[in-house]
Amino acid sequence: MGKKNIVILAAVVLLSIIAAILIYPYPTDIHELDIYLKVGNYTGIDVDTSAVVFGTIMPTGRASRDIVITNEDVKQHKIRINIAGKLKDWITMSDNRFNLDASENRTITLTINVPGNARYGNYTDRLMIIFG
Repeated sequence: MGKKNIVILAAVVLLSIIAAILIYPYPTDIHELDIYLKVGNYTGIDVDTSAVVFGTIMPTGRASRDIVITNEDVKQHKIRINIAGKLKDWITMSDNRFNLDASENRTITLTINVPGNARYGNYTDRLMIIFG
């Protein structure tokens, strides 16, 4: 490989890295919330606001919870919301990638659909709200 090709390859790699940083900025803050669910033979609710608590749901049952995300910064942030573990396959979100202007709020609805073959028991997971 000649010098010219090495220089061109290095320039392409450098430009790719710069583009990736501009498109996907590093997170400036990450907030985490616990997610709790109990699968049982009855339906029960929980109004705890320190976590996303779906209460007790029967197999094939469904429940929704709202969370409010507030940008308390003076600049716009790119928000990404991820669920870390097994419940990510059971939970849908009204939105999981969006821009949030300074001092803006957005309500996100999380809906869990418990599969018919879910075993009775307690389930936990983590919701990560990433400010980029």
